Amino acid sequence: VLEDIEWLSRAMVEDGDPDLVSHCVELVESLRESAGDAVLEQARQNVQGRSAGISPSIPRVGVSPTLSTSSVDVYVGMIPKAEIGADFFETAERNGRLVVTIGDAPGGGLKGAFIARFVTTVFRRKLEDTTGSDYVAALEQLNQLISSHEYFGAISVQCVEIDPERRVLTFVNAGLPNPVLFCARRGKCDQLPMRSHPLNFAIYSDANDIRFCERRAE
Repeated sequence: VLEDIEWLSRAMVEDGDPDLVSHCVELVESLRESAGDAVLEQARQNVQGRSAGISPSIPRVGVSPTLSTSSVDVYVGMIPKAEIGADFFETAERNGRLVVTIGDAPGGGLKGAFIARFVTTVFRRKLEDTTGSDYVAALEQLNQLISSHEYFGAISVQCVEIDPERRVLTFVNAGLPNPVLFCARRGKCDQLPMRSHPLNFAIYSDANDIRFCERRAE
């Protein structure tokens, strides 16, 4: 169901549907009303059944390469909880550079999972529409799209571009903790302060001019 919704929202994004958000929200809510509770309960039981007997201190998650470039192999492991979660990630390659996006949508269940997939779909499309590496512009466009809809709540997103050739990292942050850069030579971690607000933060605040910042590090 979520994959179908993801493909539908992707098609509407590409078509420039002016009522994109409203159409997707109506579809998800109709699904939740008709089958959501039963589906989510079955999913919860299945997840709990598979995780029975496994020590929580030793997560056993099989992962395979999510994306490979000429210089980087990406592996992602997500450990399921006892419900459908709303954490999300997205990986993409842009002109030889690797882009990794992580985030957290509010709540859980079908609604939270939909919001997570919707945000990653739209954000990836916005990145394709921007020139160069303008990740701030992509975040601002995504925020503008969902800012008038309380349905989404506040969504935290962090994106990093890894340029293996120049050995430079480019960060943008929207409401997640500051990124931490580990230096193997010194054996220490450096926190990269990035003040920011989550996406759709205006629904909880009078701050109408939310700005996102970009930072680079070697």
